[in-house]
Amino acid sequence: MWIIKIGGSLQDSGYLRSWLDAMVMHGAGRLVVVPGGGRFADAVRAAQRRFGFDDSEAHRRAVLAMEEYATCLHEAVPALVPAASLEAIHTVLNNGGVPLWLPAAMVTGNPGVPASWDVTSDSLALWLAQQLAAQGLVLVKSVAVNDLRPLDELAGEKILDRYFPDLFRQQPVNLAFFNRVEHAQLGPLLDYGVPRRIVSEA
Repeated sequence: MWIIKIGGSLQDSGYLRSWLDAMVMHGAGRLVVVPGGGRFADAVRAAQRRFGFDDSEAHRRAVLAMEEYATCLHEAVPALVPAASLEAIHTVLNNGGVPLWLPAAMVTGNPGVPASWDVTSDSLALWLAQQLAAQGLVLVKSVAVNDLRPLDELAGEKILDRYFPDLFRQQPVNLAFFNRVEHAQLGPLLDYGVPRRIVSEA
């Protein structure tokens, strides 16, 4: 089983549909999709600036923003099956489907997940991979990322969120960064399981 996080930045790109098709084609029974926040998370940031609610409330709303994006993905490709719990994810996988994670039920109020902007969908995807003991995690970004760069550097440049490197060190997983044009590489990764970053390289 692999986890794939599809970045919200792909929402308005011409590559999103290719990624969705690749996930359905290659991921049946072995891939879990994690949505980014996209424009919905941007709306939460704007609302926080305007109304001044705290980061904990912003985090709760940002998690719901991921679910809004998930709804859009499901409407675009109904073969992606919404799943809100570990049990539901396993059920979809065992039935040969591709689960689309709805994170709110598992994340909101969970003391193991810090409620701040330091934790975005990237860290939540990593957290889910850890919970499921997944073979690895794919992060799809709108830009190319050097897979061998230190995670702390990527977090410093806001390519990853601040929490990601620490969470990775707690329980490393195989990790691959794909840019938005690399959807054709998803099948070979799932077929052969060769990550770009092995777990010993934090």
